[in-house]
Amino acid sequence: MDQVKVIDESSIDGVVQFLRQILQLYKEMGPQSMESLTKSYLSSAPTAETAKDAAEGMMAQAFKIFDDAVGPVLQSFAARQGFDLSDSRTYRRRMDEGYFRVSYPAIVMYMVWLDREGQKKAIENLDKIFQSTMLGVAGYMILDSNLDEQKQNPTEILLSVSFIQEHDRLLLESFEFNIADYELLSRFKQLYLMAEIKEKRSRFIKSPYTKEHPEDCGYKAVHAYLPFALLLQKSGKEDQIDDYLQFFYEWGAPLQIMDDIIDLEEDLQNGHYSYPTLGFEKEISSRSPSELAALILSDMNHLKRLQLSCKGLIDSSRNRCINLRADLMGYFVDMLEARLDAFFSEMLKGQ
Repeated sequence: MDQVKVIDESSIDGVVQFLRQILQLYKEMGPQSMESLTKSYLSSAPTAETAKDAAEGMMAQAFKIFDDAVGPVLQSFAARQGFDLSDSRTYRRRMDEGYFRVSYPAIVMYMVWLDREGQKKAIENLDKIFQSTMLGVAGYMILDSNLDEQKQNPTEILLSVSFIQEHDRLLLESFEFNIADYELLSRFKQLYLMAEIKEKRSRFIKSPYTKEHPEDCGYKAVHAYLPFALLLQKSGKEDQIDDYLQFFYEWGAPLQIMDDIIDLEEDLQNGHYSYPTLGFEKEISSRSPSELAALILSDMNHLKRLQLSCKGLIDSSRNRCINLRADLMGYFVDMLEARLDAFFSEMLKGQ
């Protein structure tokens, strides 16, 4: 028997068992436990020593179990494609950064939402949900990294497409899927590709964004919203998908803007004029990427305007969340707001 496959299945069994324990804890403690179960999103993972209640303590254990499973899931699939994932510099760097950890609280929230909506088959397929999520995160991350860099690795690009295809298959198989679900998958794929094509065509020419529509920055992550749209459709709430999409765009845009500020110099080197560069078009041709990045980051008034734009998006996403009665998503709005406040406080220190 393939030893890699044995390790893979053993790791996944541990993930599924622990996810079920978390769901049981949620049912026993009630909705108030969701804050503790998801508060590690965009912040450091809880530990047994820092946990303030049973829910945080369980998430501290979950992070270790999930960490132990991510590598085997991705490496075993890559090996079946004839690729040694340890050869990927992007993958190694992201694993060292704990990149996949940001998705753990989202998986827990998604499981609770599935249970609320009575999606029994999906709850039975938590193994596929977890694997699909990790393959999707890895696939889009590797693809994005390669397309953003001027030196591309064709093998990694093909591997990322394989990851994404397997993500799609496992996600659909987690439900009783039909032709309407394939059509939804196709719609989200087209939305993602349209956003990427627009951005890539703008490289070294102009920014694909405008000051008036910062929410457009959220389009890049539309692929990550598919599982939620699929859940809505399978729950007979397909009429809410567009409203949820607007919520995700408004919620995701501040996160993207924050990342764009962090990656500003690297993006400029690659000819990507992200939202934070708007207003500095005249300086692009006369300054090096490092000089332009330093100029933008030293402009406190500009940073304050970006902060206000992000605050407006957060407020709008919270209002939309309330109107949709999406209480589970509300926790993520609050966490992102806290992260943004801390980020801009650091950027504007001394002002």
